[in-house]
Amino acid sequence: MSAELEADRIRILRGRERTEIPLAAIQEARVGGERVVEVVLTDGVTHRVEGGNPTATAAFVAAVNDGLPDEREADGSTLVRTEATPADPALRWIGLLLAAVALGYIGFVIWAGAAHGVGGVVLALIAGVCALIGLLNLITAAIATFDRVVLARRGITVRAVRNAGTNVTREGALYTYTGADGSAYSRRFKRKTAGIHVVYDPEDLFRVRETFALFEVILRLVARYVGALCCLAFARVAFYSIF
Repeated sequence: MSAELEADRIRILRGRERTEIPLAAIQEARVGGERVVEVVLTDGVTHRVEGGNPTATAAFVAAVNDGLPDEREADGSTLVRTEATPADPALRWIGLLLAAVALGYIGFVIWAGAAHGVGGVVLALIAGVCALIGLLNLITAAIATFDRVVLARRGITVRAVRNAGTNVTREGALYTYTGADGSAYSRRFKRKTAGIHVVYDPEDLFRVRETFALFEVILRLVARYVGALCCLAFARVAFYSIF
């Protein structure tokens, strides 16, 4: 969940659901607890948004109250719009492509077993696993490279504070930072320190990375590409061993 403050409205994102609240429909914003933003409409209806750290939450509330217009609508709820964000058509085609590849691979494993027995099945499984790992690593490395290039051109570096009391998962600890618009955003990073520096894209708020020295960034990317290519090379050898 996240909230964004724009020139004339607040946009609240909950998964694939988007709620837009015009500032003219808001009576006040207030802090409901240390990490909760309460947006009170002019008709008394309250929308609650989970904030980040107390400092970022208070900053967001202050920014909303400072931006409220002098003239507001009495029936604020009628101005609130909630809608589901449309699914990307590209995701449907990607799903169909993956299903076709999976079916083709199952057919290949069956053929390898019929033609070469158990050894063929084992080689087919090893080749498939290595190819999958290699492709996933190659894709994530390409995405990371693209993100780093974009962030180097227009990224904004801010300090992110670890949320106290949140559990550390496999994805890391939850950190919160305040964007240039005054909104609080939370992301997980594989760190346990009290604070880190992150760089985010003001034109795409989902593009955010932890800051590292240039040498370390290059070293991490090279390691990803080398690992991906090694897996793909091993998969190629295993595939050719079957034929």
